[in-house]
Amino acid sequence: MLLTVEEKDYLIPERWTQVKLGQYQDFMEKSIDIEDKNILDKLAISSFTGLSMELIDKIRKTDIDIVKTHLNKLSNKKMNTTLNTIIEIGGKDYGFHPKLKNLTFGEFVDLDNYLEEPWKNMHYIMAILYRPITKQKRGKYDIEDYDSDTNFERAQMFKDSLSVATVNGAANFFLTIGVEYQSVMQLSLKKQQKQMMKKKGDLQIKTTLELNGVGTE
Repeated sequence: MLLTVEEKDYLIPERWTQVKLGQYQDFMEKSIDIEDKNILDKLAISSFTGLSMELIDKIRKTDIDIVKTHLNKLSNKKMNTTLNTIIEIGGKDYGFHPKLKNLTFGEFVDLDNYLEEPWKNMHYIMAILYRPITKQKRGKYDIEDYDSDTNFERAQMFKDSLSVATVNGAANFFLTIGVEYQSVMQLSLKKQQKQMMKKKGDLQIKTTLELNGVGTE
């Protein structure tokens, strides 16, 4: 559905595939601790359509009621929970990380930090999990090596390009295997630390690691 305001068309999403990650993040961030239903309605309309709060106040109430009806229907629709292993953006294929149990230390540390505020950082998380495919054959593929600089650039693009439906499917899959993934990573890190401590014979490092623990719960 399109809403025309001041000779400009605004898309009113009817499916979650029409809602971009950045739009959803905007609503999640602005609606924190807001309990007034009218304000929440305005925030939803603004975030999901791109209309400014000031412009919303100038639109006829009958038109706003129609928009609210469409967004209410959207909110009642179940969001996708299926993982899309390969997505295409701007003519380029991106593959979901095919070997999560083999995450590098850099990937693990960045994911661990971003997951402290998952929705706020979801574009960065998705940029780690989805990376350009470098080789593909018989249903299998390799992805680009992790680089924090290119990850930042990709995250900004994902914010404006990825649908929240794709994001939810990936996040659902990632969090479902999260316990197993984290256990494997922690065991791997502990093994590396023991080897480092044995090699260096540094008792102070060992004491610090034991006090602080590894990873997060």
